Amino acid sequence: MTSPSGYHDRGPVGVVTLTGEIDIFTAQGFRAAVEHACRMRHEVVEIDLTGVSFIDSSGLGLVAELLRHQRQHGGRVVVRGARRSVARTFRLCAMDTASDLDLVEADQPEDEQN
Repeated sequence: MTSPSGYHDRGPVGVVTLTGEIDIFTAQGFRAAVEHACRMRHEVVEIDLTGVSFIDSSGLGLVAELLRHQRQHGGRVVVRGARRSVARTFRLCAMDTASDLDLVEADQPEDEQN
């Protein structure tokens, strides 16, 4: 089975790497990686948002879909490298309160995060 673009397998951890803006027009590639990660049944799926400047409800919906899947199978989701503006979107939707989702913001100077 070939992996979709942006997906990497690291043993028990599946990594989905995203770049640019994640919105209704670009979410299809993200969807393919999420569906692949769900099929692989990793203990942990990490979503690397280091290169993401914006995420809308379609992107958050895919994170929620992955989170539901991981929850059903006893797994976790780690969202890593989120810029402040992207992390704020997660907080506004209360996704940062899920006990099986870890939101790790990027370590960037204030002026580089927007």
